[in-house]
Amino acid sequence: QFVGLDSDIHTLRATSKHLSSIGISPALVQFIHGDFRAMPFRGRTFTKVVVDLPFGCKHKIPSVQAGHPQPQLHGETDAETMVSLLLQETGRVLRGGGTMCCLTAHADLFERQIQRCSIWTLSEQHPVQLGLKTGPTILLLHRKLVTEPDH
Repeated sequence: QFVGLDSDIHTLRATSKHLSSIGISPALVQFIHGDFRAMPFRGRTFTKVVVDLPFGCKHKIPSVQAGHPQPQLHGETDAETMVSLLLQETGRVLRGGGTMCCLTAHADLFERQIQRCSIWTLSEQHPVQLGLKTGPTILLLHRKLVTEPDH
């Protein structure tokens, strides 16, 4: 069983169609319209999380979608805050010892945030070569076995 979460309902629909086109049954995936800053899951639900941050929004991300109100999160969020919120919320839903694989254009921000947050370790970085001056990086992070997040 897999879960897909995105704030864009059109992206969720397209993902479902693409899965079918490569021979994966969409029935294996539960698609949820939501926001990474306020995931609708209980704490310690997952052992693995895959994150693909938006490249078109290198410095700002849109506010929480209608229907998922979180007043403290409304408005645009800068990239550093986005990374901090992602680590905090993923740390909440990921079990201790779990793994997050993240495709991001903000590897430097992840490194700085991880230094301030004792529940994460960065174990691998793999730059993606796209023929651009700067491109995305795949990060592999592990959530430490601690009882309470330290953010």
